[in-house]
Amino acid sequence: MTDQASKTVTEYQFYAGWYDGYQQIKAKPEHLDIAFDQSRYHAGENIRSAITAPIAGSLLVTLETDKVIWSQRTEVTKGKQDIEIPLPQGLNRHDIYLTATLTGNVDNAPKRYFGIKPVKLNREARKLSIKATVPPIIRPLTTLDIPITVAGIEKQQNDNTWVTVSLVDKGIINLSRFKPQDPFNYFFAQRRYSADVVDLYSRLYDLRPNPFAQPRFGSDSVTRTDNKNDDLVESKTVILMSKPIMVKNGKANVKLAIPDYNGEGQLIITTFNDSQVGRCVSSNKIAAPVVAELSIPRFLVAGDKSSVTVDIHNISGTAQTLSLALSANKGVNLAIALLPAKVTLQDGEHVSYNVPFTVDSPIVVNRAEFTLQAHSLSQNSNNQIHIDRSWTTPIKSVMPWVYKMHSELLAPQQKLTVTSSLWQGLDTIPDQLGFAYISQTPMLSVIEQARDLYQYPYGCAEQTTSKALPYLYDLPELTRFKKAAFEQRLKAQGKAPNAEAMPSDRDMIYQAIMNLKPMQTSQGGFSLWPSDGYSSRVNDQPWLTVYVTDFLLRADKKFPNIVPKAMLTRAQDEILEYVKNPTRMKQWAYNQQNADSALTYAAYVLSQQGLIQWSDIDNLGLKLFPSGLSELQLAASYANVGDSDKALALLNNYHTVKRYSSYFQDYGSNLRDSALSVLILQQLKSNSMLAQKAAEIQKQLLEQLVAESGDKLWLSTQERGALLQAAILTQKLNKDQQFDVTINGHDQQHTGPFSVPLTEGLTITNHNTKPLYVKLQGEGYQQRNKAVSNSDNPLNTLKVNTLSRSVYQLDGKPFTGNTVKVGQRLLVVLNVNLNQRVNEGLLSKMIPAGFVLENPALNQGLDVAALAPKGVTLSSPEHSEYRNDRYVISQSFDKNKAYSFAYLLRAEVPGTFTIPPIFMESMYQPSQHAVYWPKQDMVTIEK
Repeated sequence: MTDQASKTVTEYQFYAGWYDGYQQIKAKPEHLDIAFDQSRYHAGENIRSAITAPIAGSLLVTLETDKVIWSQRTEVTKGKQDIEIPLPQGLNRHDIYLTATLTGNVDNAPKRYFGIKPVKLNREARKLSIKATVPPIIRPLTTLDIPITVAGIEKQQNDNTWVTVSLVDKGIINLSRFKPQDPFNYFFAQRRYSADVVDLYSRLYDLRPNPFAQPRFGSDSVTRTDNKNDDLVESKTVILMSKPIMVKNGKANVKLAIPDYNGEGQLIITTFNDSQVGRCVSSNKIAAPVVAELSIPRFLVAGDKSSVTVDIHNISGTAQTLSLALSANKGVNLAIALLPAKVTLQDGEHVSYNVPFTVDSPIVVNRAEFTLQAHSLSQNSNNQIHIDRSWTTPIKSVMPWVYKMHSELLAPQQKLTVTSSLWQGLDTIPDQLGFAYISQTPMLSVIEQARDLYQYPYGCAEQTTSKALPYLYDLPELTRFKKAAFEQRLKAQGKAPNAEAMPSDRDMIYQAIMNLKPMQTSQGGFSLWPSDGYSSRVNDQPWLTVYVTDFLLRADKKFPNIVPKAMLTRAQDEILEYVKNPTRMKQWAYNQQNADSALTYAAYVLSQQGLIQWSDIDNLGLKLFPSGLSELQLAASYANVGDSDKALALLNNYHTVKRYSSYFQDYGSNLRDSALSVLILQQLKSNSMLAQKAAEIQKQLLEQLVAESGDKLWLSTQERGALLQAAILTQKLNKDQQFDVTINGHDQQHTGPFSVPLTEGLTITNHNTKPLYVKLQGEGYQQRNKAVSNSDNPLNTLKVNTLSRSVYQLDGKPFTGNTVKVGQRLLVVLNVNLNQRVNEGLLSKMIPAGFVLENPALNQGLDVAALAPKGVTLSSPEHSEYRNDRYVISQSFDKNKAYSFAYLLRAEVPGTFTIPPIFMESMYQPSQHAVYWPKQDMVTIEK
């Protein structure tokens, strides 16, 4: 603003908007000192405050919570001012603050001072004190008895006070940066000052134009978000939590069964009732009199040569003479001679032994188990040491897990014997040879599909959704499978069966929903992999969005309110937008066929929910369909809104519609389409006008499905999920079939189809008057033929120009040797160039067992791109994962385009290790895959 007469210019800068520039420069008012006569007060008492005024002026004193509850303005002189502030009766808050503002003039210039001080209430009567008697050293494999005394219990809470105890591995506490929450502070600690302090003085008189003071009062803390830790290596640990125990007469006794663990544990004792809380935290040493530990690799590969380190530490208080024995299970060969049979240790003495071993190749077991035994040779019965401990680590194959199928029509009284030829070309694991599926009619197997979904290792939005489908059904056969699969997983981890630990169907569905949540974009749609939450629709996958929304609706129907309301509403609104604005929606789709398939699916889902009308469906204007499934979805949509004539016309036209192409980003195939069509037709059969035609088409599709699914060795999760649902339907339709069969000489009677584990020599005899259908599914790792080159390998069905790895030192020079030192880091570059387009490709490179992947997200300052050698330009993958044993990329690959991806390896464990091949596949056309071996087979890590 300019004065025209004097030409004086007054300028005030400001910003109006939402983004960059909205923050003004911070200003700090001059401080006003406030002192109280007590540190804490009770409601109804008076606060005697002393406020030191640096100048004479007007003093405004206020008592505030989320509002002003008392205020007083006083004219004051320079110096100490005594002011009494009343605390209202019944004040039960912990965000009480006293603020004081002094304004005046110094040298004819305005001045202001500001002070703030928390008013803390006395809550000591609400705090319980705890005393516990814990031994200085807790012994593993014993029952720890903890006597606890609780003081300060209110009389009315004598019969309502409880105590819980937790004991957790201190290593996990430190790695996760867990800070135990104090329940007393959680309820009664001072809360932050919630008001904005607007300092008009700085706007009017100060050259620092920031009217908002930055309050830093109170004790509320922001949860740390920098805690990023990769999957922890499986090891012996302790995580215990007791049930609540009632405190009687101020005392309680808690017992904890201490597992096989040596180390340090954090003991947290918490006591509570309706009005009081208390907590006690301590760190406690957990150790046997003689600590015996093994250090083993995180995983192994068939053919590896490595070593285990045996550590023995005597802390018993006396000298110990021990016998030593180390053993391993089948498939692992130890150099036992390097471990002495006897050792004598003085108190406090520690010894270590390095014992080499080799892993059999081909693979014969999927876990290596090492057992260490140490026993006292002393005759002193009071000082006996008996140690018998086991450690396990997975043994992995570098070749893919594959299936071999064989079907038999077993005539009445005919006997079938399973021979070794079923597994020809496979390296097998004795307890995982596959299954025989037996039924009286050609049927799809529920368990076959559920088992493969359960074992699938990756988790994009589609895979997460498909893998959760078995938990939407209560089929008895599925329930038995879930229990057996959970027990098998515990067994693989070296844990005992524990029915109480088995997650419920609701738990599994909830976990799937939480995994899907980061994949929902701000518009409500879903991307294939986790998004930043603010992505535009360019990241949305229309067909996938409908598929996930369909799942969320079904999950919420089975388990009411399990889906967060906002998540479900946004998803429904997004697919409703597809149907309401089909022209706009086609702009977001991969192509016309992808858009049409998403539109018909969205119409089908929304019509089931009653969210669209006939006009919405008709306005889609679809005349040509990308697949028969899409046409059936539209027919069902019309039927759902009451137009059976339209639905019947579409049904009559079904056989003229062929799938437009093998793939158009609908994650589908002919097999998937047929399986989902069977489900829609089952629904249409309930309409009397459509029943006959729907049943006719469904019968034909079911026959095709049984034949086609039995011939396909490679199926996607989308195909498995669709087949699972179709199989459940066929099982319900044939649930009453009864038949007699003899398995390995044992007579059995069954109602409905069933499966049995395969073994070589298994016999199945049909004792019925009708034939039995037997499907044998042999399983194992594909054998490698080293004489066949990568390009000539008939198993490699992808058209590959280049699929290779290059290894560099950190200075950018090529690494050409086969030996590295422990701690040395190498940069690995994967080079990909294909002679075909691959949609939703999966590139997986397993690392040698003695190395560790360096994850840039966990290693601040690690810039892999900056380490790339000159001339190598790294590609930005759509999704990447740093797993315990492999580096994974998900990416669509264009034809004849070069891609380079890099990761960093650090040598960790001495030994000689197999260098695994590069595996690549199209996730939704998995019959297109390739396994490419490097020229160098082994790498050695030295100390």
